Amino acid sequence: MMRTTSLLFALTLAACASGDTKIGPEEGDTSSESTISNYYTTIVGPLTLDKTIADTIGYPDYYLGRTLVLRKGQSLKLVVTGSHKSTVQFYGPAHTFTANGEPRFGQAMVTAATKKSGSKQTVTLGVTAPSDGTYMLVYGPDNVWNASFQITATCTANCEQLAAEGEMCGGFRPPQLVKTCEPQFACVAPYDIIADIPGNCGVMATVAELLANPAAYDGHFVAVRGEILRRVAACTKIGCPVSDPCCNQCSAALNLYDAGGDPTTSEGVYLTENGAGLSCSGNSCDYQNHCSIEGGNYWVSGWFTFALGAPTLDIVQRYDAP
Repeated sequence: MMRTTSLLFALTLAACASGDTKIGPEEGDTSSESTISNYYTTIVGPLTLDKTIADTIGYPDYYLGRTLVLRKGQSLKLVVTGSHKSTVQFYGPAHTFTANGEPRFGQAMVTAATKKSGSKQTVTLGVTAPSDGTYMLVYGPDNVWNASFQITATCTANCEQLAAEGEMCGGFRPPQLVKTCEPQFACVAPYDIIADIPGNCGVMATVAELLANPAAYDGHFVAVRGEILRRVAACTKIGCPVSDPCCNQCSAALNLYDAGGDPTTSEGVYLTENGAGLSCSGNSCDYQNHCSIEGGNYWVSGWFTFALGAPTLDIVQRYDAP
């Protein structure tokens, strides 16, 4: 009896490996936790919009999966064409992720079977994301191991590209490069200075607002219109001889203030540009003539930080403001 069982098992494996009859999992599973997507699907990559993807599947994979991130209300048209009759499912949004970053899903949003179309099997699905999150298209042949597929995903509603905080937005650029900011951000740029210039996604603020609540802006992309002024200088205290009255060395930070600000009574916002501090430095007679940039009215934007109690803006864009 044991020899017979072993022989049958060996024959079954041989059939699987040779591409004959597929003994699959519970096709059409509709439980609250999807067995098909979570355990029988091999994730092979992202589902790219507006591009036809060619996939092949073979033993020991049952289903292939491709993931993508959608926004609430975004709609897709999905066309899956296969060489054999297949089951196609769409899942999402993911309710959790494994330690390896693989999404886990509940019941499929849509389950459909391909239908014969000429020499192929095809199905067309329309889906709309109920919320922001990660989604997955799953597809696999029903009764054989080996099959080939072509998948096309097209966005049909709410298709505009969104830019994250700090990313470029707006401006007079080719349409395919223009992005709209995520809803919580504005496209901040000096439009009253250069009307069609691209901006960055962030928030507008005054120096007073930054100083009043720096923790709220910490780590965010901020735009400010203000005045860059030289702070009181710090100098060495060397007794200079009459022959060299300028022997002391001085340095003064260039900080940002609201219009009319006074650097003798307020520290303002410290400034860096591409990570380098802005200041004036030199000897005690000419340090004010050797500055990183000229003082004056500016429109600036960049990443604001509040490390160790020093409010600092690292400038990404800087323009003279009339």
